[in-house]
Amino acid sequence: MTTEAEATTTTQDTSRVEGVSSFSKSLFLGEIHEEVVFPFPRPRDEEREKVRGLIASLHECVDEHYDWRQAEEDRWVGDDFIRELGERGILGLYVPERYGGQGLSQTGYCRVFENIAQVDPTLSVVLGVHQSIGLKGIALFGSDDQKERFLPDLASGRKLAGFALTEPKAGSDAYHLESRAVRQSDGSWLLNGEKRWIGNGDKGSVFVTFARAEVGDKDRHIALILEKGMKGFEVGHRYDTMGLRANDLRHLHFNDVRVPPENVLGDPGDGFKIAMHILNNGRMSLATGSVGGAKWLLDGAIRHVTERRQFDRRLADFELVQDKIGWMVSQLFGLESMAYMTTGLVDAGVPDYSLESAMAKISGSEFLWYQANRALQLKGGEGYMRDEPYEK
Repeated sequence: MTTEAEATTTTQDTSRVEGVSSFSKSLFLGEIHEEVVFPFPRPRDEEREKVRGLIASLHECVDEHYDWRQAEEDRWVGDDFIRELGERGILGLYVPERYGGQGLSQTGYCRVFENIAQVDPTLSVVLGVHQSIGLKGIALFGSDDQKERFLPDLASGRKLAGFALTEPKAGSDAYHLESRAVRQSDGSWLLNGEKRWIGNGDKGSVFVTFARAEVGDKDRHIALILEKGMKGFEVGHRYDTMGLRANDLRHLHFNDVRVPPENVLGDPGDGFKIAMHILNNGRMSLATGSVGGAKWLLDGAIRHVTERRQFDRRLADFELVQDKIGWMVSQLFGLESMAYMTTGLVDAGVPDYSLESAMAKISGSEFLWYQANRALQLKGGEGYMRDEPYEK
């Protein structure tokens, strides 16, 4: 079975982290492993050039084909736009090159993802579900056959991926999910249950799904790759969200869905471990996506206060406005540093980065809320209008 170390393109020498399981957890033991974070992680030159090209292609595609306001009204980013992004390599950033992807490191992937969030937060959610947690499990834990079957279509945009973990009675307590898969005499698994709040729910074709299963006389978890069209796999109602309205968030139902043995991801019984590993890894794109969204809001705020005049002065000349902008900039600096230090730890081969990724994710989401509120206040009454980005 493929490990993360084999699936990830590293950006630096891994020898300097040998013997260190976690930088942040070591702090609680009074140990500061400076060698893990100094010098600050830096991608290789060839990957940096590749990332710059992908970012340029992304913005070119957006300028030609995308209107975030129209996407919010249509409640979807657009099938044609998704295919165009796939042709430009934006949907297979983390997928190894031999399966049609870009083969980026965690840092390289997150740099591109940051720019996706600068374009539109909703677009970053759609593509994040697809790449950060959807196809990520197949890339990290899939067999060679599973990678050959699924990754080329997912990397090209011909298909979208989803991640089905959350249930009505199992949210943050994902261990106690209730969906269940039962092994059949022919080696297949019969799946029953339901999932909620699943991104790309109707648009997706491949879903990494988790359920309870009896393995070796013990009640464990299993990871399954579900495909749209399997008998008994039904897409339910769409959730009416306050913001991010172009995100296809759905309820899923599994009624005697027969999953063939070749669609079991990893070993039966390892499902919960696989889910947590995917989430720990995926949280970093939430952090860097927050960096991108915060930069977008900051740029708009600075542009507004330098152009808008009141009392015969630019808003930017008022000390209170300068104070708000100063805090927005300084906290953004801290978040960006934290986020990319964490992606660097992954690329360096640090085996346990769960605490760092959780810290970066919660810091990112909290700061993005702070940034949106500050930007809205600086915009004044105009910030309350729906054609402004703050609502979402």
